[in-house]
Amino acid sequence: MKFYNLLTSGYTFSKEEYSAKLSYILFNSMLLFNLLLLILATALRLYEADYYQASFDSLYVLASLTVFVIARISRSYFVVALYALVFMSYLLITFSFYKGNNPIGGMGWYFILLMTVVFIRGYKEGVIFFLISTATIVTVSILGHHTPVKVFIGIMPFVVAYFFIRFYEKRNMSFRKIVEAQKNLYAYQAKYDKLTNIPNREFFFDQLERMLTEVLHNHEKIAILFIDLDCFKEINDTCGHQAGDEVLAETSRRLKVELGERDVLARFGGDEFVIIIKDIESVESLLSRFSVMMQESIATHVKKLTVSFSVGFAIYPDHGRTETELMAHADRAMYQAKKKNKHRYREAC
Repeated sequence: MKFYNLLTSGYTFSKEEYSAKLSYILFNSMLLFNLLLLILATALRLYEADYYQASFDSLYVLASLTVFVIARISRSYFVVALYALVFMSYLLITFSFYKGNNPIGGMGWYFILLMTVVFIRGYKEGVIFFLISTATIVTVSILGHHTPVKVFIGIMPFVVAYFFIRFYEKRNMSFRKIVEAQKNLYAYQAKYDKLTNIPNREFFFDQLERMLTEVLHNHEKIAILFIDLDCFKEINDTCGHQAGDEVLAETSRRLKVELGERDVLARFGGDEFVIIIKDIESVESLLSRFSVMMQESIATHVKKLTVSFSVGFAIYPDHGRTETELMAHADRAMYQAKKKNKHRYREAC
């Protein structure tokens, strides 16, 4: 856990910040790997009495540790510190290689540059920096009269780093897809009812607000239907909640079949459904079709049930101009209908 904290610079990330977290983990992982290599390289240079190159390696180790500290102080300083380190890397590597010293230790620093631009600033920038870096090494090699073997050794870390990063990106693609799928699932669950797979109360009001703005602008009318199943509590009490859920799911499916593409059906809560009808002329015929449709029994795991319902509706702008007024009117109309003609469910023959 402490090591993970080190790789994320001590920050916590939300699900939406997966890419940012990945950038921190990759950056710190590769920086730690480079530090280990450079500390080893420094020790070898001191052993060989190459104090000149050892001083450069030590300087870079101190700079890397400074970036670690800065990244942990503030997330806003992360990219600035990172590019400062990259710029320093570029200068030190070019100078070291041009002087003709062993380039292997210095070239490892470019892991940081490649990781930075590929993962934090985009793949295209990574390719550009990769090409620029390779061209730079070839140029200073020619000017410094290096042998082809040394040129090859100098370029190899770039190639290895590039393919290592591409492999790592591919490996993490599945995780990104999982996170994306979870985000889509959360977004769906926030707006759709789990039992019936139709919009929920929140999504309904979002659509109603949008449609009211639309019809106001176009001088049109819409109808709000408030539907409540009769004696639904009795179904739950006598047949069980599973049977009640099966009735709700089948009712929502049947209602949806009868609606047009521009209409909106939502489960308002419990055994209540609400519908927004764009074509108000079709309300009466739609209610007739609903009645015929609900006369057909619903098969549950217990037995077949025939369920009736009560409906109240309100028309914009005749019965109200706001969501509150329309819903209140439709709700009152529904309860009046229920009092006048309250049916009980019955078992089909």
